[in-house]
Amino acid sequence: MSWLDENLPPYLKGPKRIPVAERLWAKIQTGSSDVCWPWLGHKNTKGYGKLFHNRRPHRAHRLVWQLVYGPIPSGLLICHSCDNPSCCNPCHLFIGEPYDNTADMWEKGRAKPGGFIKMRFTDYSRTFLDETCPKA
Repeated sequence: MSWLDENLPPYLKGPKRIPVAERLWAKIQTGSSDVCWPWLGHKNTKGYGKLFHNRRPHRAHRLVWQLVYGPIPSGLLICHSCDNPSCCNPCHLFIGEPYDNTADMWEKGRAKPGGFIKMRFTDYSRTFLDETCPKA
């Protein structure tokens, strides 16, 4: 910060920073606890709400979790029970490991059977797996 910036009168120093909680809640359409609260601001390519805080992008549902329930332990995810990536309703969020999120996806039938195998293995590997792995 330069000498000029330090000695400017308050009305010339630029806009006052709005607290992140105020900016966050202003972009969420709230309602009753049983409906999704959609994010009205910018979304990433996967549909998750995105808000900048301290010059870094943050997912909106993770910020909501932190404001309502507290810090997120390292390595854990904030998952949506409603399967709506733009939902910010704290009642629709749960904390879990990546395994929990994948298990939730399979239980709800959102997983494409064989989708991971087709994306990750060659045809040779797939033939080998089909011959050696038991079918369910």
